[in-house]
Amino acid sequence: MNMEGQQYCKVRYPSSVDEETAVLMKKEIFSSNYFCSSKTPLFNDKYPMHVLPHPENPIVFTHRISYDTGKDIYYENGITNKVYLEFWDRGILEFNNIVYYPSYDHTRNQSCRIAYLTRDNFGENFRKSSYIVWKFDYSPTNLQILEGTVRLQHSTLNPDTQIVWYICKLTDNDPTDHKNLNWKIIWFNPIINQRNQHNHLYINVLDDVSITYLIKGGTGFMLRVELRGGHTWEDAQLFRQNMDERDPQGLYAQSETSPFGMDIRIKLKQKKIDEHNSKRSIVYHASTKEEITNNPSDPFVTGLFNNTYRLNILPHQEKSNTFLHRMSYNARTDAYYENGIIEKKYLRIWRRGTLKCKNIAYDADGRSNTIYLCKNPFSTVCSPSLIMWKFDYRPGNLLISSLSVKLDTAMERNYYISWSILALPSNKNQNPEWKSIKFETEMVSHDVVNYFSWNGRIDISDLVKYEYGFILKGEIVYCSRELSWIEAVLFKQRMNKPMPLMDDDENFGMDIRVELVPDITCDPLPLIQWKGNFSAILNDKSTCDFIIILKQNEYTGELQDCFPDFKGYFYVHSHILLAYSDYFRAMFNSNMLEANERRLELCGVSYLIMDKILYFMYYGEILPVNGLSQWYELLYGATRFFVQTLIQRCEKEISKYVTKSNINEIHGLAMDCGAQQLVRYCDMFYIGDESYENRI
Repeated sequence: MNMEGQQYCKVRYPSSVDEETAVLMKKEIFSSNYFCSSKTPLFNDKYPMHVLPHPENPIVFTHRISYDTGKDIYYENGITNKVYLEFWDRGILEFNNIVYYPSYDHTRNQSCRIAYLTRDNFGENFRKSSYIVWKFDYSPTNLQILEGTVRLQHSTLNPDTQIVWYICKLTDNDPTDHKNLNWKIIWFNPIINQRNQHNHLYINVLDDVSITYLIKGGTGFMLRVELRGGHTWEDAQLFRQNMDERDPQGLYAQSETSPFGMDIRIKLKQKKIDEHNSKRSIVYHASTKEEITNNPSDPFVTGLFNNTYRLNILPHQEKSNTFLHRMSYNARTDAYYENGIIEKKYLRIWRRGTLKCKNIAYDADGRSNTIYLCKNPFSTVCSPSLIMWKFDYRPGNLLISSLSVKLDTAMERNYYISWSILALPSNKNQNPEWKSIKFETEMVSHDVVNYFSWNGRIDISDLVKYEYGFILKGEIVYCSRELSWIEAVLFKQRMNKPMPLMDDDENFGMDIRVELVPDITCDPLPLIQWKGNFSAILNDKSTCDFIIILKQNEYTGELQDCFPDFKGYFYVHSHILLAYSDYFRAMFNSNMLEANERRLELCGVSYLIMDKILYFMYYGEILPVNGLSQWYELLYGATRFFVQTLIQRCEKEISKYVTKSNINEIHGLAMDCGAQQLVRYCDMFYIGDESYENRI
């Protein structure tokens, strides 16, 4: 980030105390490929670690955690084609005053595109206490540490700066308070450059170091690093790496044989071997079918943000069967907020809340005293730059009824920034197309340059109405001059706006507001006006005023064979039939013979189905239904007698049976019955996979 944003130091709070409310739902390698039990070792008391058998020694086990700064990803056991954890701070037990810093050199020099962890880069924040703590706990597996090596790349830019690493061996008897642990210093052999010319590091540590003598025999360990002293925030750097490759060329670059900024390798052995502690009880294989999630008991999910985080959908306070959701982004705090809750951040850091981004950076401009997202200064002049977010309400079976967006955009006339939206694929529309979002443009002249901006809220419901979700994309598609990335910016805001954060139009450069309805709505049951002070009971001959007779046919014959006294009679009350059924309401309001005789003979409906229909009318509940075929019969019966509230409930239950193999069958049934909600459900049902996202 540009250092012109120093005056903004009080807004950010880069600490593990600054918690997020977003719940991770994405199954990463730690959850989707391994079996986890009560004997699973844990990384930072949260994430399962997966101990592997040594390929040559049958009584030894291995484990490895690596961090790639350029990609901001943790890997486990050398598996680099799958993510173990995304984002540096998710792989940390505790930290304070630490930020991830991507360094974009404005000269577009390839060797200067570097990323590292450092102290907060606003104002005097770098003088505050700055540290990180990791924890490796193998105690649940009955293992103890045999050997350990670490590669902890760290650099300083002057002799007044210190980076000190500590380690603490854990045993079964260690205190739970981390402050009372026996911390010991890890000593390194740094490369020292006495000249310290521009862009040269004063101290750079690259080598692997053994920590066996510090942790041998323990059941785990904790690692701590402290950043001290110096004249600026960047004087102390952790895990400095090239952002595109892990082996940049040049002085003091990382070697190709040690590609990770942090690389922890541990060998373990069993404390004792017996029949209850075999190798099978320790190693967790990828072949098992059992999975775990980030949370032992998954909460009810009503929506997903970028396929990763749970969305919290709220009921509308004034409308029944209506729900609300809102997502906002504030550039000043570099955080997302959900549902107008500004006291707690939903997600920190802009890129963590994106589905996909390319050539986008977070920057500040001291001349205009603003902060924003813009084209990556390192990218080539004409290279496309884009950013995407995904809102998926399919898990909650919710459809969009209205959508309004506020997407603050400003650009100089040589730029063109486009906004577009893509509905999520469905059975009816398996290859949706991008639709352009049209804004009313405002033009402002400054220093003989025309600037165009969009900063109002617009309703775009017509683009995604009754869809399950959407992908929103902003794209910078044209640039004609060098060094002009600041002429096209997103979500620009003033840096010095006083705290606290307010929920107003200026504070949120991006503000997405969605109103949702269930894909299948079930209306409340009708209120019945009774004659007299009594509650009706089905088949009560003493109070009934109407009789339904099922004529003997293929549907009633079996019952009559089994029960000779069976007559197929239902003794009912007209008030209930009138309240629930349009069929009976029309009959009673006419001069039909059946209405006058107070009896009706029916054929073509089974006794079991008629019994379920009448039971629902009387008691508001559906008797147990035996499989999909009987739900079909019940829907046909409810449709025949126009019992709308029962039709809706049949639609909802049948929708749970929809699969790729039977969707056409259920769609045809819904069409025959006129069950429009079920028809729409089949049309909107997604039968593909998420691979389409790789093509957008």
